[in-house]
Amino acid sequence: MQPRKPASAESQGELFRTELVHLINLEHPLARLAGVVEWARFDAAFSPLFDAGTGRPAIPTRLMVGLHYLKHAYQLSDEEVVAQWVENPYWQHLCGGKYFEHALPIDPSSMTRWRQKIAAAGAEQMLAETIAAIEAVGGKAISCIADITNRAEVDRMVEAIIKRFGRLDILINNAVTHATKPFLELSFEDWHAPITVTLDGTFHCAQAVVPAIMRVGGGSIINMGGLFGHMPIPNRAPTAAAKAGLAGFTRALALELATYNINVNCVAPGPANTVRASPFQFDLKRIPFGRFAEPAEIVSTVMMLCGRDGRFITGQTIHVNGGLFMNN
Repeated sequence: MQPRKPASAESQGELFRTELVHLINLEHPLARLAGVVEWARFDAAFSPLFDAGTGRPAIPTRLMVGLHYLKHAYQLSDEEVVAQWVENPYWQHLCGGKYFEHALPIDPSSMTRWRQKIAAAGAEQMLAETIAAIEAVGGKAISCIADITNRAEVDRMVEAIIKRFGRLDILINNAVTHATKPFLELSFEDWHAPITVTLDGTFHCAQAVVPAIMRVGGGSIINMGGLFGHMPIPNRAPTAAAKAGLAGFTRALALELATYNINVNCVAPGPANTVRASPFQFDLKRIPFGRFAEPAEIVSTVMMLCGRDGRFITGQTIHVNGGLFMNN
């Protein structure tokens, strides 16, 4: 059977429930993304793959596409993304939900089977539609899949970007993975993964990109640090080491690249008002401004450092945390 459509309010006996669109902020990034994605294209591409004739309705295509977007955006396992979907109205809206649901949408094992069905061509279709959504709101983008700990893959990624746009001016190193455990419970793999992604990945990307930036007469590199590298946070030893190393790398690179008109800075956000993989517990009284950072405030800092007004700033770690941590 082809993917079923979400059940109507009448069939659920939910005539008097409030729709999600009346509960959420429609200017939220996930709400805006939900509005620009051409979901019908996914149905057209994937529905034939699930016409098994078994008599059992398949899972809605939009639900599966949305769950996979969230899985990769927030670096979650199948089990985690399904469980946390229940807690978040924005996630449910992105996945095509009309009303807030309290039950798991699928068995997590369904995601593995779905990926096997759509295969590599299906993944490429999802990327293509993401690019189309960006371009629909006036942006330009190219999708590049690469393991940034693999230099050959990074080189291919940079080559594809230059081929598409003709030049490369800005690099933002933002990849990260976490190991959240007490120190004595960490395996070497737990310790090594955040350092490999954060430091080795930044090394490969910077070394691959810098020659291209030099060819256009200069540009900017932003390394996304974090609070973990500057103040103690329990159970975050690998991330703390990686982010502290990133701040040191920023200063060293800034000194070397200034002669090529390339400024290099580190932006270290504090707690931010973003959609999270799990509920975030934090005492707002610790923040002098009494609130979390808005994503736009972090983005504005990055844009300033990459723009004309930030050209003379280099080698700095800029904290965007409302005073939670202050430099000497």
